Amino acid sequence: MFRTTVATAALVGALLPAPAAALASVADRDATFLRVAHQTNLAEIAGGRLAGQKSPSPGIRALAATLVRDHMAMDAEVIRVAALVRVRLPDEPSKKQQAIGARYEVTPPSLFDPLYVSTQMAGHAKALKGARQEAVSGADARVREVAAAAVPVIASHHRAFDDVGYGHR
Repeated sequence: MFRTTVATAALVGALLPAPAAALASVADRDATFLRVAHQTNLAEIAGGRLAGQKSPSPGIRALAATLVRDHMAMDAEVIRVAALVRVRLPDEPSKKQQAIGARYEVTPPSLFDPLYVSTQMAGHAKALKGARQEAVSGADARVREVAAAAVPVIASHHRAFDDVGYGHR
């Protein structure tokens, strides 16, 4: 009787769905998007804070404050969804983003704005492309939703930088 009960329990266990943790895996593309988005948010928050201190332009300082606020909100969603789908996020921006941040730090205020605007334009163009792609073709609906929500925010940042000029066109 004991052997029959154990064998039956083992068979039933084998037929049940996998545990939730095993089902929570996410496609590589989705995981990559979450990691890159998080790194970008970290870089934008740090860069925006620095721009708020270094920029001689009240308009750039105000735009930088908007970026910090918006990227903190977007990152909260990235972190929330990454936890749900069990994606481990990096602790810092990418090496390239760190290098740009280091350039921001050593650039004198009189030369800061053109550098900040040009690098932000390039970064937001790349982020916008990635978010649009993920919003359309991501495998996990939760990750697609994060990307779709980010698209209008990133696009508004890109337009705002475009409006301030500095010969980046």
